[in-house]
Amino acid sequence: MPGLEIRPFSDDDVDDAARLLALRHERHLAARPLLPAAPDFRSEVEGLWRRDGAFGTVALAGGRLVGYLVGWSRPRERWGPNLWIESGGHAAVEAEAIRDLYAAAASRWVERELMAQYVLVPATDAELVDAWFRLGFGAQSAHGIVGLAGARVEPVSGVRVRPATACAVSLGRRPSTAQARSNSPATAARGTASAPRGNGRGRTSR
Repeated sequence: MPGLEIRPFSDDDVDDAARLLALRHERHLAARPLLPAAPDFRSEVEGLWRRDGAFGTVALAGGRLVGYLVGWSRPRERWGPNLWIESGGHAAVEAEAIRDLYAAAASRWVERELMAQYVLVPATDAELVDAWFRLGFGAQSAHGIVGLAGARVEPVSGVRVRPATACAVSLGRRPSTAQARSNSPATAARGTASAPRGNGRGRTSR
C-alpha cells in the first residue's frame, strides 16, 4: 500500500497491536457469535511476541500503527524449519497492508531457512483471506466451532475437551528464497508478487 512506513515490531507496539486485534475480533464475533466475547488481546499479542525467536513488523500511516504481524517457530523435531503466524499474530486496518508486512518480514525468515510457513486467518474475513492468497498461500485446513448448549457430552478416556478459541482457515506455503526477496513492499502493493500455493507437504494444523 502506498504511504505506509514498515519497520520491525517492538515492545512499544504491543498495546496498539492489541487494539487492532480487538477491532478485527469484533468483526469476527459478529459473524461467529459463539466465539469468546472479550479475550485478553494484549496478553495474546504479548505472549506471541515473547516467544523464543519471534519476529514481526508493523505498518504506520501518519505515525499511527495501522497493521502488525508477528511470527514464531514451533519445535523443529515435529514441524521442520517452520514459521507460524497465529490468529493473534496479525491484524490491520486495511487487509492489503498485510501484504507489505509479510513482504518486509519474509526475507528474514527465509534467511533463517524457515521455509514451511503457516498463518491462521479468520475464514469470515474475505479481504484478509484474499490478501494472504495473493501472497501465494493456499488453504490447508479449517477450524470450526459449534454450540453445545443443552447437549450431553459423555467423557471419553484420553480425550480432553476445552473451550473453542478460534474459527479460522490455516494457510500454508513454502516460498523460494528468490520469491521472498522479490516481494518488496512496493512489489506487493502493485499485486505482482507470485508464488506457488500450498506447501506441498499436506500437513494440517492442530
